[in-house]
Amino acid sequence: HLDKLGVLGPNFTGAHGVWVDQDDMRRLADAGAHIAHNPSSNMRLGNGIARVKQMRDLGVNVGIGTDSVTCSDNLNMYEAMRLAALSSRAQSPDTDRWLSAIDCFEGATAASAKALGFEKIGRLAPGFKADIVFLDLGAINWIPLVNPINQVVLVEDGTSVDSVMVGGRFAVRHRKLV
Repeated sequence: HLDKLGVLGPNFTGAHGVWVDQDDMRRLADAGAHIAHNPSSNMRLGNGIARVKQMRDLGVNVGIGTDSVTCSDNLNMYEAMRLAALSSRAQSPDTDRWLSAIDCFEGATAASAKALGFEKIGRLAPGFKADIVFLDLGAINWIPLVNPINQVVLVEDGTSVDSVMVGGRFAVRHRKLV
């Protein structure tokens, strides 16, 4: 219906995407549309689990979000990444259908920025804004340091955040707002 109305396109971001079928996924991909995956909200409200890996494989840009505190209880992006990874595993024992830690990290950063229409954020690269979270690698979540991407997605809970830069300026430094 949305396609017939001309709504689908690069400026369209659908929330959740839990009940889209394969034809819907193809339509979204063909239109350059996006999905905002909110795993905590979907699980808390019992709405189902989005087939994010399938959407990504068909070419849909899928960002990871937290929805709101009224339906997912917090705004913790570390938790959202972890739940995105784990919920994909709950759908099938087939590891090819699971979201990897890299998939989830990219979903929370570059794919989310793209879904929101932002350019030059979402990755550390020349010409991009310096939005950086500094983690304390001496914190319990990082001992021992084995696989940084896996640990960011599957272990980190926000308690290791030491400092935060937004646009190249510190907003939090050594756990204090500046």
